[in-house]
This record gives sequence, C-alpha cells and structure tokens, in this order.
Amino acid sequence: MSSLLVNLPCLCPLFRADGGTPRGASWRDAMADCVVALQRARESSEFTLKQCVHLRGRFPTVSAGFVYGLGQSHSAMTTHEVPTGVAIAELIADANVRRIAGFQSSLLRAYAPRFWECYHTTMDSIVDMQP
Repeated sequence: MSSLLVNLPCLCPLFRADGGTPRGASWRDAMADCVVALQRARESSEFTLKQCVHLRGRFPTVSAGFVYGLGQSHSAMTTHEVPTGVAIAELIADANVRRIAGFQSSLLRAYAPRFWECYHTTMDSIVDMQP
C-alpha cells in the first residue's frame, strides 16, 4: 500500500491518504531500483554534522529545490558542494524516483485537488521566476 503523508501545520492537520499500489512487477522493480539509487546517493554524498543530527530521525537530510526566508527577498534554488550536489542531481533525474514522485503527486491530486492546483500553480510561478 502506498500512502501520501502531508504535514502542513499552518494549513491543515496531518493527514494520510492510502492510494494503493500500482500493479505489476515493474512497480516492485522501480521501488527496488529506487532503494539502490538512494543508497548510491547516500554513499557518494558528504554530510555536515547539522545534516546528520536533527529532530527528523537518525538519518542525514539534505534540502533540495527552492528556499525562501532567513532574510532572503526572493526564492532561490538550493546549491550544494560536489559530490553531494551531483548525487542530488542524479536522484532527481532517476527515472524510478521520478515515477514514484509522479505517483505520489497523482495521489495528492486525487485526494486534495484544490490544494494540488494551488501547489502546482505556486511551483510553476516559482520556476518561472528563476534566472
């Protein structure tokens, strides 16, 4: 069973939507290949102490995508040093990671269409503003 877990305390309480699992061996293969991609990214990355010691759990975390706040006047893409930046780029480009993310996005769209539309429109606007 695949679940979509959303935690947006400013907008709504935590909710979970169970959306099932796509059928077929290809989905199991995609999940297994995604695990390999994540392990490869972890092994080739270099993490700071702050990325390893945090309140989210006993695993390193790395932000990727857009950031805003802490004195910034506009959103910007996160940047990372080599080799971590290369590992993140490879993960984002990985076909299996993209397939799983796409499935999660479709669950969000099915369970919360207005929220998905707002999120999608906002993300498009942010992407359009990037240099």
